[in-house]
Amino acid sequence: YGRHDLMLPDDNRHSQGKRSHYLCTCLMYFRPTTNNRALLLGWAEKCKGQTKNQFAFSAALSALEGKIDYLVLPETQFPPGVSARKNLATAVMIHANWMIGTGTKEKFLESFGLWNR
Repeated sequence: YGRHDLMLPDDNRHSQGKRSHYLCTCLMYFRPTTNNRALLLGWAEKCKGQTKNQFAFSAALSALEGKIDYLVLPETQFPPGVSARKNLATAVMIHANWMIGTGTKEKFLESFGLWNR
């Protein structure tokens, strides 16, 4: 995927291949750069008093627009849970998100042969 400061998947079920600002904060690759450190500190600050972190992350990333070279990983290989079935043949990772409860996530992964009880 080349050399980027940050790589992460898109978590927007409606992005249809276009870059969104609802990025997945469960799988992230960071190069140790000064700007990434600023991003992480900004993210932590924006998370204060919040119950979810994805919007805080997007706000912190937007605040540093143009300073961080980031790549949104392709949905065909890194699909959010909501589009895992349609990308099963090409996915390198199956993410059990977009569902509520541990049992639901376990059953979802089990349906792909990726969870053993």
